Amino acid sequence: MSNIETLLEEARQRYHRADLHGHFGGDMDRVAKAQVALDTAEDTMLALSNYERGGIGSDDGEKYLKLYGFLQATFLQQDAIRELYRLFIGNLDEPADASAWKQLRELRNLTVGHPIEKGQGKEPRRRTFITRFSLEAGSFDYQVWHQGTGETSFESADLSALYTAYKKEATFLRIKTLTGLSRAPDI
Repeated sequence: MSNIETLLEEARQRYHRADLHGHFGGDMDRVAKAQVALDTAEDTMLALSNYERGGIGSDDGEKYLKLYGFLQATFLQQDAIRELYRLFIGNLDEPADASAWKQLRELRNLTVGHPIEKGQGKEPRRRTFITRFSLEAGSFDYQVWHQGTGETSFESADLSALYTAYKKEATFLRIKTLTGLSRAPDI
């Protein structure tokens, strides 16, 4: 069991004893947000644990499905962790550009979230496609066409390193969130 899984289990146990209704002053919207965020954090951890154990697969279709699922699960988990942090600690500062948290989020948006049309407003558009033959358990290559320059860049994603660093960042936030949840009164 990973550190994140252990912390999620501790949060679940504490959650079952906590009076969230009282903690949030009867605000059912915040109670429901906490419930959904905790469930989402746990569910995405199941998906990510499966990816860690089973890898990316061997068939091209399976590789794409697992890559898409891995990046989406990470994205959803980040949203859940951020909301739990906000509910029990306060606003979470925007992660630094160099953080694995931010890099995984941007990688998801660029490669599988909005590959056809990445960019908004005056921001130059980018179009991205994953190089099929490069899909491996811990990495893949992709190409990005940049509207502003008309150039194509060739990029590599080291998922293994990014995910390892991300888990450390997420674990730190989960520890702080668990401390905040512990302040909720018991039922």
